[in-house]
Amino acid sequence: DTRCETWRGRQRTQKITNYNANISGNMSLQPASTLTLLLVLLVCVPWTSALTLSFVEQLTFGNRLKEIQDKVQSDLVARNVFSLNKNNGDKDVERHTLVDLVLIFPGAGGPDQFTSELQDNISKGRTSKTQNEHCIQVIDWREHRGSFVTAAYDSEAVGEACANSLLQYYEGDIGKIRSIHSIGISVGSFAGNQFAQVCKRRFPKLYVRLTLLDPFCSRGITGIKYGATNFGLNVDFAEHYLNTDDPVPTTNDPLPNCIVYDITSSENRKSFNLPKGETMHCWPVAYYSKYGAHSQLVDDNGFKYVLLPTHSVANSTERGDIIFA
Repeated sequence: DTRCETWRGRQRTQKITNYNANISGNMSLQPASTLTLLLVLLVCVPWTSALTLSFVEQLTFGNRLKEIQDKVQSDLVARNVFSLNKNNGDKDVERHTLVDLVLIFPGAGGPDQFTSELQDNISKGRTSKTQNEHCIQVIDWREHRGSFVTAAYDSEAVGEACANSLLQYYEGDIGKIRSIHSIGISVGSFAGNQFAQVCKRRFPKLYVRLTLLDPFCSRGITGIKYGATNFGLNVDFAEHYLNTDDPVPTTNDPLPNCIVYDITSSENRKSFNLPKGETMHCWPVAYYSKYGAHSQLVDDNGFKYVLLPTHSVANSTERGDIIFA
């Protein structure tokens, strides 16, 4: 009898031990199960992009940004945005097939009088006796802009979509592009930078220039230094037109990866008539339109060429240099 009781006791002890082990095992699987669930959710997000997003950002914005890219690319194809602005110069001049391309990305408010003036002023210098064809477009991305929190991400998605569309348009014939000039204004600088980065990353031999006009530099809530860290990297030439006394946050500091033109105290500002309802946040666009765009061209025996400056030429201005204009 004593032996039977001892055996039953051991059996009860073993059952309790097994039960506790099972409970412990189930509890230890919970974190792994949670991680598995998150990974499944991430896989379910239809997101294949060159954007630099954290795990949480992909889960939060992935679907939205993919939809933006699909819509932008569909719209660009429908409107044939990358067709050439045919040169109307002397018909006896031999026309080359090389293309100088300019894309202008406005701020959150969309195209306005200043972006129109900028596009016109760039075009005027290239309508006659230029050695290459050209394509100059303003990308209106207002319909894809969300809240203050998402605007920078939305802008980046637009820029990447434009790059993908352009490279598809010239697929197999990328050598026809002589130069790409991406111009970003305010929060449109995220689109401008992403467009330039993707073009350069996909085709390193392409000449890519980036111009940022009073760029908004914070991405989301925590990415306040995003612009300072990323804007201007890798491209052949990056320039930042800076105004340090306007009310828009994260626009008043020089970008270390760009040549910086500080135009805050420029003499030309005295003759600038600020439109009603605007702030000096628009001054860099107005300045570049009037004084910067024309400096892109050089005459050679009566013909105009678009200059292709770089940071690597001896005695040239370097990234991080600040010039007071």
